Amino acid sequence: MTTTRIKTWVREELGWEDLNAEFDNLVDDINTVDDKIPTITSAAETVLDDLSTSAMRTTLGVGYGTGATTVCVGNDARLSDTRTPTAGSVVAASMAADSVGLAPLLTSSANTSTMELTSQSVVMTGGQYCFHPTFKTSATGTAYNHTSTTTSTDYVALLGIAASSGQTAYAEWQYFAASPPYDLGNGEVNGFIYLKFDIVTGSIVSTSIAEDPPWYGNTGKKTTDKLAGMDKIPHPFRTIKKEHKVFMVDPMSDLVRELILLRGEGADVAELFYSGEIQLIKPVERSMPPGVVAYKCKWK
Repeated sequence: MTTTRIKTWVREELGWEDLNAEFDNLVDDINTVDDKIPTITSAAETVLDDLSTSAMRTTLGVGYGTGATTVCVGNDARLSDTRTPTAGSVVAASMAADSVGLAPLLTSSANTSTMELTSQSVVMTGGQYCFHPTFKTSATGTAYNHTSTTTSTDYVALLGIAASSGQTAYAEWQYFAASPPYDLGNGEVNGFIYLKFDIVTGSIVSTSIAEDPPWYGNTGKKTTDKLAGMDKIPHPFRTIKKEHKVFMVDPMSDLVRELILLRGEGADVAELFYSGEIQLIKPVERSMPPGVVAYKCKWK
């Protein structure tokens, strides 16, 4: 039996309109493909034409060496050597500052820690890296640094100061910056503004204004835990009477950030609380150090 294969040819004649339509479709397809191919610049074409890595570096204008326009690579000593800071490059602006005030009034100054009291003591923010405080009085009189005792088994930076009758004593100190920001449990805080409040007289008797908390650097041990010691030193005030409550301006508020910046510019921020320019409004729910209540405050 023989099987025959039969091929069938179909001829179709196309007019000019059909040919134009087919051509348009072809052009559209080419444009679609071209859009998906990135444009190659002349510089890129040169790199593609380079036959070696050294030629590519030359094209890109990058070379190895010790010159101002060269780069380090491999075991270049500049990647691991110790660089000595330029003399005078570490300035006061590179240091943080604390401002602590104890009754009856407070003054503060930029990049310093300031407190004022009759005879009290305070935990010095900055811990292991505090500079020795300096002192002054509100008028001619006597101010002195007295012994501040502790029962702590860890090293804690403490300061006691007293003044003669009718005088107000001030102490200032500086310290190296710690490691802001801090997170007490609600997110990064903007700073630490403590207020010691007398519930009998309804007045603020002490303040502490700082970017760093009093416990950091005062734990007696080097640690990366920024909350270590918060339970032992929840606030800087060592003299707390039964009529005293310790508040903190809501550390999540923009007001705290604003006041920290103002203080850095030299503003007497503590006086804003004593004069009533900044007012306490109401408590707010925040994760706080033990015994400290967060308070919402506002400008008068």
